[in-house]
Amino acid sequence: MKNLSRILIVIYLFTLSIMPSVIILNTSITHTEINKAEITALCKAVGRSYRRKGDSVRIATYNLLADGIGYYGGRGSNRADGVCNLVASVDADVIGLQEVSRWWFCNIKGNTPYAFIDPLRTELGGFMTAIIYNPERVTALEYGNIPLQRGSNYRLRRIVWALFKINDSGRVFCVINTHLNLSDTDSSVSIFQAQQFANSVRQLNEKYNCPVVVTGDFNAKKRGAVTYRSSVVYDLLSLNMADTHYTAVQKRLINASDHNRCLDHIFTVGKATVKEWVILSQKPFKSLSDHYLIFTDIGL
Repeated sequence: MKNLSRILIVIYLFTLSIMPSVIILNTSITHTEINKAEITALCKAVGRSYRRKGDSVRIATYNLLADGIGYYGGRGSNRADGVCNLVASVDADVIGLQEVSRWWFCNIKGNTPYAFIDPLRTELGGFMTAIIYNPERVTALEYGNIPLQRGSNYRLRRIVWALFKINDSGRVFCVINTHLNLSDTDSSVSIFQAQQFANSVRQLNEKYNCPVVVTGDFNAKKRGAVTYRSSVVYDLLSLNMADTHYTAVQKRLINASDHNRCLDHIFTVGKATVKEWVILSQKPFKSLSDHYLIFTDIGL
């Protein structure tokens, strides 16, 4: 029986290892037509245009839109090249990801320079909230994974955190990432999750006495945004966290209303200088996910 279990595990791991090359062969597009040449050119422009500010660290957040969901560009197989190209072109030190299916795990791991925090739990456990980082720039010293105590999907709704050291300077900082419930379905759940998350942020800041950068899809917009989603969650989080959109010295966005519509945010806790905040809301990127990638350059 033990030998059979080992054989099944080996077969499963082998299947995961070849999965990206197999699935990418499926090129049927269910919804929005993806112009791969246009996205490739735009990713190159992103790499040229958004140079990091001095010795800052670059932190990003991005909801990949789980494979198999038929919105926008359809299955992940149609979007894989563009998403991996975009993630790599941003040249971030750390990225908080949401909706990381096992399929997305294999593609990001195999086609970008990033490493995953807690890769076995992310891949084999199928936990869909993840942190990736560039090991040439930063080193992961410690990390953890915390289930949200309320909510129906323990794989999707989690808290992931890591303590990093900048390789060149030796400075340390934390990144904590999550994906909260939709506040329009049951606001009591999302508010409870936000409170738990805020407590986790505070505990990290106190434990390590270093800046904490907060990333995630919070399914919440700022007060005054025209939305069916409550701003209570955003208000709760922003009580003790600074939204980098507002604290950044420079902001770059295509439309002034992009941030108002955004459910994704990057906050900071502790001493940090936010040099630039960017949302990549160019129209072609809409075919890659139902969320835009956001990043910020932070001086620690």
